[in-house]
Amino acid sequence: VEIKGNIIEFELSDESIKFKFKPGQFVNFSVVSNPKISKELHPFTISSMPGEKIRFSVKNLGDFSKSLENLKVGDVVRIWGPHGMFGQDQSGQILFPSTKSVVFIAGGIGITPFLSILRYLRYRENVRPIYLIYSCKNEVDAIYLNELESISKEVKMLTIVNHQSDIEGFLDINYFKKLLGNNLTDFIFFVCGPKLMIRSITKMLQEEGVSKNQIKYEDFSFK
Repeated sequence: VEIKGNIIEFELSDESIKFKFKPGQFVNFSVVSNPKISKELHPFTISSMPGEKIRFSVKNLGDFSKSLENLKVGDVVRIWGPHGMFGQDQSGQILFPSTKSVVFIAGGIGITPFLSILRYLRYRENVRPIYLIYSCKNEVDAIYLNELESISKEVKMLTIVNHQSDIEGFLDINYFKKLLGNNLTDFIFFVCGPKLMIRSITKMLQEEGVSKNQIKYEDFSFK
């Protein structure tokens, strides 16, 4: 278990390497052997890529996530899944067989599915422009920025942008147009973060003519 600011990171045993999942998917997770942690199920996105030990990055948002600081080596956990199609089409194709460029928008801990996807793409041939907007309150909260910038040197056509809301305010349509140009309908958007952020971004993109089919999202509201 590693604590980075208000993020708790932990990984499962070597046995978890055998677990089959797609980048961006989540599992239902339960700790069954630690009396300091509730046994109830909670959904967590896997932040590692397939073929690695399963790793989770969890923000301290409430009682359960806070209690994960009590995890220790040897604790027994159970996972059910994988679940979700974030970043995939029905056939399991990552980022869809589309000619459109891709925009990832991550709000805080909403970076986790994108960590899995980009760690995966690090060892694949990327064939289209990808923009990642990593939105945090400030530079201190951008815990994964260094790793993401390192990945961007290995994944061609990947652009990393760190948006700091304390300085720049909330994301708005002018921000997207300045970065991407005026024709936002040329992109597929993947949005992950708090519900209010997702609703706001979805609304502003649709008002610019971006169709619902071009906006994929996953929210982080479980505590």
